[in-house]
Amino acid sequence: MAAFSDVGAICSEASCRRQVRAAVKRIFCPPPASPASDYFAVALANGILEALPGTSQIYSAGRPGCKEQISAHNALQCQRCGQMVCVHHRFEDQHPCVDLEAAVKEALKVARKSLRQEEFAEAVRTLGKVFGNILSQPKNEKYRSLRKDNAVVKEKLKHPSCIASLQLCGFFDDGDFFVCPDSRDLTTMRRVCGLLKEVPLTEGVRIVDGVIMRPPKVEAKETTSSSTNRGYVATPSRPPPVAGSNARPKSAFDFQRRERDTQQAQADDLQELRRQQKEQQKGLQCASREILDVASSNRLEAPLSCKIL
Repeated sequence: MAAFSDVGAICSEASCRRQVRAAVKRIFCPPPASPASDYFAVALANGILEALPGTSQIYSAGRPGCKEQISAHNALQCQRCGQMVCVHHRFEDQHPCVDLEAAVKEALKVARKSLRQEEFAEAVRTLGKVFGNILSQPKNEKYRSLRKDNAVVKEKLKHPSCIASLQLCGFFDDGDFFVCPDSRDLTTMRRVCGLLKEVPLTEGVRIVDGVIMRPPKVEAKETTSSSTNRGYVATPSRPPPVAGSNARPKSAFDFQRRERDTQQAQADDLQELRRQQKEQQKGLQCASREILDVASSNRLEAPLSCKIL
């Protein structure tokens, strides 16, 4: 009766604060948790609900000491903070209820201070992509499961605020995966995804295969203008290969990318060398023709000069 009440008196236990339906004397809920079990409480770190330490289950986000496991029959979502709570702690004064928008902004603020600029931008983009895939295709199972050993998850979602954001939006720790069940309400995920889209990010700085990609420097246009005035158009200089012979790759993805770029650069150099050789051959042929023409003209003019003398 007390477990599914809506209004009424509060439980006689001072630390429980569970409301019961009838205001009768000494109504007790199930035995309250001992203070020693308070480590099961959910901590609000960075303003976003974090995982329970040392557990792989989802528990209520209610009062400290609540060990009730959330499932489909007893889970409710607070409309104010978006947390999944049990029916015992569904009211705002029975769980750490924090406004969702304020919590996300505070978490982003802390993450921005503790991460490098490019890491923060990539984490926000990755979270937005994960949530966007689920919202666009909610029935697709592959978008609802994230492997912890995946390179993207390990590199871009390693900050505690990222894991907390996943759990706040319905993901739970299932051993080697973070899973978002089909029964989860996507209202909170939709709100968080909208807040992530409003975060200002630095353009041009990204992490690709574990390598920081920065925008290319703008080259001066004086060379092109001066060469055009001389009667020919100078082709823009090709940037040096990304990977040098002494460069050490930072990851397996970086090694593959650098090897591919090196092979492409070598092929381009070979093609340029062949083109220059062809131009040299054409120049030699033209020069030889001119020499032959001059020699033949000299032979034709020599007898005439002798006759005149």
